[in-house]
Amino acid sequence: ADLRSANLSSADLSWADLRSANLRSADLSSADLSSADLRWANLSSADLSFANLSSADLRWASTINVRNLRIISCQLNTSDQNRNIAYYPDLNLITAGCFFGTLDELKERVEEAHKKDNPSIYAKYQAVFTFIETVLEIEKGNNHERKQ
Repeated sequence: ADLRSANLSSADLSWADLRSANLRSADLSSADLSSADLRWANLSSADLSFANLSSADLRWASTINVRNLRIISCQLNTSDQNRNIAYYPDLNLITAGCFFGTLDELKERVEEAHKKDNPSIYAKYQAVFTFIETVLEIEKGNNHERKQ
């Protein structure tokens, strides 16, 4: 679907199949996107103010310049798409290639899959987890300073 610049403010898009949809610059403020399938969707420059993204599938979604959605993103030093990691702290959601779940669930999966069999990938994931936790701590400190 080509929904570039569409006004979808307050729309009920729960459970919608928006795979590969072009939502570039769309107004999705206050939209209900709960459980929506947004895999491969282009959300670049979309406005997600007050949108409900609970249980939305954001794997491989393009979120460049998306508005009002906190994202901590990094890529392990490989061009493998499965090593692109996006953490959405307000949703407690992390995507890493085909993985979709909470940060704790990814940590468990990495322990099981890579600690013994692939220590190099395991170490890279540990660095990613440290990076995410560091960014969250910095944000927490910045928010504390603003309140004072």
